[in-house]
Amino acid sequence: MTHFRSFAQRVAALDKMTSLETGISTAIKMSKVPRKEVKKLLIARDENQVRNTPLFQFMQMIFDEIGLGGLDIKEVGRFSYVFSVRNSPIPALIPDAKGKTCYITADALSAFFTKDLGIPASSEEIRCINEGAETCDFLVKLNAIQAYQSVLDEIDKDIIGLKIKKPSIGVDNIAESLDIDEEEVKYRIETLQHYEILDEEHRVTDIGKTYYRFRMAFPVSEEDFDPPWQMIKEISAAIAAASSFAEAMSERVKEEKKVLSPEEEKNIINLAEEAKKSRSFAELLAKQINKEEKEG
Repeated sequence: MTHFRSFAQRVAALDKMTSLETGISTAIKMSKVPRKEVKKLLIARDENQVRNTPLFQFMQMIFDEIGLGGLDIKEVGRFSYVFSVRNSPIPALIPDAKGKTCYITADALSAFFTKDLGIPASSEEIRCINEGAETCDFLVKLNAIQAYQSVLDEIDKDIIGLKIKKPSIGVDNIAESLDIDEEEVKYRIETLQHYEILDEEHRVTDIGKTYYRFRMAFPVSEEDFDPPWQMIKEISAAIAAASSFAEAMSERVKEEKKVLSPEEEKNIINLAEEAKKSRSFAELLAKQINKEEKEG
């Protein structure tokens, strides 16, 4: 069975988790990213290209401001990423737990992509320091159709439409029809092939047809606004203020709690299993403390 070594350690872990979750929530509320900046991340095809995007650099700053550890990118797939986090504080909060324990970071990544980038995403921890890995690694998978909405624009949509109506239409005719340069058409066709919208013969794939129907039904509104990294000072201040408030509330709660006996402190449930039933680690640790108080 997994054990925390003392009640004091569990309370300290609760304080830290509450502070982290408050910081995450605050950052996400203030970090909506314009589509043009999202596109720069999505079209990056390798790790170095991702690292050079303003959006990823902003993500690194936010992780640092919240205190979630050092964020990096390990792998880039087609609308999927493997992020690594070094020096994550979470494994140390539950040192006796063996296995993947950083649910809070996985939830933060999926929430950021879903709420701030506008692309529904799932995230799971695939490696953790608490199971012997050097870093905590997270696989993020994006909803492909929604990701296409950010990567492809109206010209791409029009090219797909022309190809659906007339599969054999050539580059020159597409350029004439859309009043754009032939070299641009060639580049866009290569991009559409990369994303499996067109096959090797330049025919529209089933994925392409599905995307085209979706795009026609749900046109993209190109809302333009300043990216959140232009207000990083304000975001940093908000995170610090929210975390301080969370810490103050935790101190107040602790003052109202009774001291548990050594026997009560031994009654601890398995964190890894119970975490699956909890929405957050703060909730999990609070459950443990409340459970022991009731049993006392």
